[in-house]
Amino acid sequence: IESYIAGTEEFMDIKSSTLRVMPSGFTLWMWTTIHERKQYDGDDIAFLLRTDYYDLAMKVCAFLDSVGRRDTDHVFRGPVVGAMFATFNKAPQIAKDFWAPVADGTGIEKKNDPRLRLRNELMKAAVGVGVGAASSKKKVSQEFMLRLCLVAWNAYREDRELRVLRANEKGKRPTAK
Repeated sequence: IESYIAGTEEFMDIKSSTLRVMPSGFTLWMWTTIHERKQYDGDDIAFLLRTDYYDLAMKVCAFLDSVGRRDTDHVFRGPVVGAMFATFNKAPQIAKDFWAPVADGTGIEKKNDPRLRLRNELMKAAVGVGVGAASSKKKVSQEFMLRLCLVAWNAYREDRELRVLRANEKGKRPTAK
């Protein structure tokens, strides 16, 4: 899918590291089940990113480009980008305030801040497929990682501290508040 959008006029100025994670994040956000995601091919997804969801995709791209890939690999994962789509769709300015400390670790003053809890979980976990499967980190599914992000976001939006960040892989996916 990256090849469908890389070099296009719409995504000309977006870094390739950002473009690599955009499609997987978008599909995880857009369709909640694997069955739904398999109904759409690369053409469909690229078309949606270039048309109906272009403004939202550009907000997520701009954020990812601003933090850069160096020392922030934990946010350049499909499930995390999927959660970014959900949060930037809900409240773009608040999403920047939420994700920047998750990415770089700065600006967090409370030990039970949901952003710090999420950052710590993302740093310790790897998605159990692809490159992450070979790491010594705790293996989690894409869905579980996405849900962790949404639980932390909702706690942040409610100005609630988290002693422990927990998510349930089963049942209905949390929605971004």
